[in-house]
Amino acid sequence: MNTIFFSSVNSAIKKQIFQQHPFLENLIMSEDQEWAKRVLLDGYEIVYDPEAAVYHSHNYSLKAVFQR
Repeated sequence: MNTIFFSSVNSAIKKQIFQQHPFLENLIMSEDQEWAKRVLLDGYEIVYDPEAAVYHSHNYSLKAVFQR
């Protein structure tokens, strides 16, 4: 299991699973990738739905987007 892609940007995680497997607070980035590896190794499945949509509430200017 060397290649894992999971992004928590547009995800839904069951509360019980997230409580059992929280993100590691000591990681400064890619905590969602590390989390995905742990839950997969624990026997859970991650389902990808290409039809899933996300609506962001941010109203960034173009300059702010590039600064992020």
